[in-house]
Amino acid sequence: CLYMSKKIIAAKIHNQTVYSRRLYRADRDMDIESKINALNLYEQRASAAGSIDEAMGYEGMASRHYFRIISSYLPDDFKIEKRTKNPPTDPTNSLLSFAYTLLHSEIYTALEAEGLHPYFGFMHRIRRGHAALASDMIEEFRSVIADPFVINFINYSGISTNDFIRYEGNP
Repeated sequence: CLYMSKKIIAAKIHNQTVYSRRLYRADRDMDIESKINALNLYEQRASAAGSIDEAMGYEGMASRHYFRIISSYLPDDFKIEKRTKNPPTDPTNSLLSFAYTLLHSEIYTALEAEGLHPYFGFMHRIRRGHAALASDMIEEFRSVIADPFVINFINYSGISTNDFIRYEGNP
């Protein structure tokens, strides 16, 4: 479990770094460059982690830098301070959650089609009603498939924050 978890987390951070570099190519912002360097460091540390929790801790630190990077390439009204979920607290996090849900569903279906049990994972905790293996497998594909889609959608579709309804409390 530790070996596979470290491989997936390192691949996720690597993919975040690659996508961040693609965004960064256009402007050469020094603050972004330092965050990309931090991603490289966390990838190395995750690869050498001694436990799944330690590797996931490096993944969390890398993700904080990564979401600050991608936020800097969004219009001001779509910028995010951090990734929030359950529930997402702003339009960008809502779009990311939606894209991740669609990707999770596709991975779940692919796992079942291959005869694998999507509820028995090795990194995410097994709990009732949670497809842990699908959650494990989605990690390295977020920044390859879902994040670029959401960032491009926000930047080029003409969507605005007025297109979202904010619910306070229970809808």
